[in-house]
Amino acid sequence: MRKHATGVGSILLVVGLAGCPAIVGLDGNYTAGGGGGGGGPDGAPRTDGGRTDAHEPGSGTGSGHHDGGRGGHDAGTSADTGGGSDAHGQTDTGATCATACSLAAPQGWTLVAFEASKADSCPAGFTDTKVIEPSGSGSCSCGNCTITSQPNCVTGLITSTWSGPTCELAGGTFQTNNGACVVGALGNADYSSWTAPAPAAGACTSSPTATNPTSTEEHFCTPETCAATACESALPGGFSTCLYQTGDQSCPATATHKHTVGATASASCGTCSCTATATSCSGMVNVYNDTTGCAGSPYVSFNANGGCYAWAGIIDMASYTYTATPDGVSCNAGDSTATLDLTGPGTVCCP
Repeated sequence: MRKHATGVGSILLVVGLAGCPAIVGLDGNYTAGGGGGGGGPDGAPRTDGGRTDAHEPGSGTGSGHHDGGRGGHDAGTSADTGGGSDAHGQTDTGATCATACSLAAPQGWTLVAFEASKADSCPAGFTDTKVIEPSGSGSCSCGNCTITSQPNCVTGLITSTWSGPTCELAGGTFQTNNGACVVGALGNADYSSWTAPAPAAGACTSSPTATNPTSTEEHFCTPETCAATACESALPGGFSTCLYQTGDQSCPATATHKHTVGATASASCGTCSCTATATSCSGMVNVYNDTTGCAGSPYVSFNANGGCYAWAGIIDMASYTYTATPDGVSCNAGDSTATLDLTGPGTVCCP
């Protein structure tokens, strides 16, 4: 999209008068052109043939005055020097400066000619700023994981059934006690079945690898003199008249198409969400008649795998230990979130 502004200041017409150029504004006022003499001796306007010159004494560098006694230059007229101020106070830098633009720059923003590529060079009188525009934040992948803590099979409660050779009656629950001895009068049974609790997850680590976002090489051109030259129709075809401000900004309502740009773009990764799991636990119950703390040899031992086992005439289970190891251990490296790192960030907003 290309914006063009037409100057709305005074349009000056150069007219040859008695060998000396004169400038006549669209407001009908006369302005002396080339060299010119001084005004009246007391600084008052001259009168010639019944006409009074509307201008004050000139400060021009020319010699004499025009035929008919027309006055010299207005103070500050820049027709010869290419500098100064014109009759409307518009600063003239020596180049044609547009004074109106369909896109106004709010406070803090700068009018620029933006190109979403680098196909064209900036016009003369513009400063070129090369940038990149990243697409997204990049990505992160988590590699092989290392288990730092095995899944735990000795937490939670053991479930049981009992009585008869089929262990058909619901029993109680028993503590795993992290593998330590459990003491207490826990009842008796001819047959009993214990089932190990599900394994608790372990811990693992994994190192993430970052993939930088894809980026488009772009540039914008900043006018070196008149800001509104960014609106001229002479801009190359690939350019659009846009706004620029450093930092990550919200676009104004007049230019809502946002380009987040910078010098370089890369991705940084967070911690991988690594987990270590097991499919089941292989547990062993050791039953003791000792009431003081699982001393001596177990009276009976059986697997806590849900099978129904005879307790060999145990009258009272005075104490027990439960030990278990995890089966089917694996780790999953999980995911890591990518964050965009943009150096020299800036915002270009286009209509």
